[in-house]
Amino acid sequence: MIRRPRGDVEVANHFTSTHPESVFRRTLTIQRSWRTERIVLRGDVLERYRDGRSVTVSIDRREWPRIARELLGVTLPPGPFLCDGGLNAQVSSLKSQVSSLKSQVSSLKSQVSSRMI
Repeated sequence: MIRRPRGDVEVANHFTSTHPESVFRRTLTIQRSWRTERIVLRGDVLERYRDGRSVTVSIDRREWPRIARELLGVTLPPGPFLCDGGLNAQVSSLKSQVSSLKSQVSSLKSQVSSRMI
């Protein structure tokens, strides 16, 4: 194993967890390794590696909480998840609403200002 400077690892971890193009921001990924098995939940795919063999199964996103808990020992929050398009749509909608409100405030300020003159 090659030892990396701590700062390099921290920068890489920050990038993979925050950059909008990072696969870890677009897809739920949970991995856990034991001595005899490795399980990976990545999006709609569950992979299990054991005895040199791999088994891949497609899963429904509604199964994420159960699979994460039962197979990986992780309790997921109720969501929505960042990787869900719904959250991105909510953020876009809120930004649009804020922009609209700013326009309305600006218009009202102009009206008030013109009446004061």
